Amino acid sequence: MKLLYFYSEKEAENTESMHYFNDNGLPCDGALLSANFDAADAETLVAAGYAVILDGYAANDDAMLNVLHMAPRADGEDLEEDTVDRMKEAADTFTSLWSHYGAYGAGDSSWYFVPLAAESAA
Repeated sequence: MKLLYFYSEKEAENTESMHYFNDNGLPCDGALLSANFDAADAETLVAAGYAVILDGYAANDDAMLNVLHMAPRADGEDLEEDTVDRMKEAADTFTSLWSHYGAYGAGDSSWYFVPLAAESAA
């Protein structure tokens, strides 16, 4: 999937492009990555130097635990704060960029990430 990555929140605000992230539930943890963008607008933002389009993935909490080489949750088990902290640390290690929207462990929990190998290709 294609993800739009803004270099900073200030640049996203200055271009009035924060609407690309509002559907995901700002504020987010991590980088400003969005899969919800208009391709023509994104190309304009890239040409202006505000953002870049990267290849990435979307995941829920359980899939992200697998990506991060962490033990899966038992059915119905909540994500505790220390697990969320370890997920963030692992995401820093195992991905080039990541973002999380929504409440951890809830139905609206959404992760977007760019694998390590993709960073060198960008």
